[in-house]
Amino acid sequence: MDVKTVLINSTAISYEDFGDEVIVVYLETGLYFSLNQSGTQIWRFLEEGISLDELISKIPQVFRDPPLGFASDVKTFLDHLHEYQLIIMKDSLSDELATNLTTTETTKIVYEAPKLECYADMQHLLVLDPIHEVGEDGWPIVTKN
Repeated sequence: MDVKTVLINSTAISYEDFGDEVIVVYLETGLYFSLNQSGTQIWRFLEEGISLDELISKIPQVFRDPPLGFASDVKTFLDHLHEYQLIIMKDSLSDELATNLTTTETTKIVYEAPKLECYADMQHLLVLDPIHEVGEDGWPIVTKN
């Protein structure tokens, strides 16, 4: 992975942070994903755009006793997010996105390898989404018998 900056692909997804879990929907395919607690914390860093090096350096600051191989875990997790087009990887971070991301948490999170789980059970319903395919008459259109 030869990338310097990671961003959430906000034009192609919808997501919600539920505290210890993030649910992400890829709108084009209808697949949805669940991020475990470690993945959720990483996702929060990605929300404003962050360099890969900065992301790796933040892991020991927010997780209690991450294993020696945590950087590999994070890179594998990012590869999975990128494979499903949930994130964008760029060579550099534009000036307007560059921010000083610091954690204000006083207690560290127990480290577990970040994990992305993919679900397809609602894929057909999410792809249908008639609200986005309406004409000037609106939705729903009631037919008169």
